[in-house]
Amino acid sequence: MKVPDTKQERRRFIKEYLSQYQDKSFYCRSLDCDVKVTDKSIEETAFQAAISKQATKLALQLPQIIRSATILEIHLPPKAGRQTKRMKFTEIANLLANVPRVGMAKLTVGYVKNGDCIEYAITEYAVIK
Repeated sequence: MKVPDTKQERRRFIKEYLSQYQDKSFYCRSLDCDVKVTDKSIEETAFQAAISKQATKLALQLPQIIRSATILEIHLPPKAGRQTKRMKFTEIANLLANVPRVGMAKLTVGYVKNGDCIEYAITEYAVIK
C-alpha cells in the first residue's frame, strides 16, 4: 500500500482507511477492556499520524496496535489543550506497541466518565536520546 506524499493527502488517506473501524471496539489485553474507536478518535489519529509516512503506516495497523499494546503510564489529562476540548477524559493511558516490519507505535487511550475506554490517537513512538 503506497502512502501519499503530502501531509494533507496522508490525513485524508488515514481517515478513509480507518472509517471501517468507526464505532467498533477491540480488546486491549494490558488495559483489560474493550477500546472503542469513535469518529473523533479517527480524526485525532489522522491529525497525529499524518505527520510522517512512518506514523501513517503505523496508524493503518490500529486493531493490531490496540490488541498488543503495553502500558507505559496512566495519568490525569492536562487541564488545557486539544484533548481537553475534544474528549473530556477522566484518565489517560499511554501505551506502546511494536508492529513487526513497521516500527514502534504510541497509542493513547482515554477513560470517560461512564467507564468506557476510547482510542484517542496513534502515532510513531520516538525514542529521545
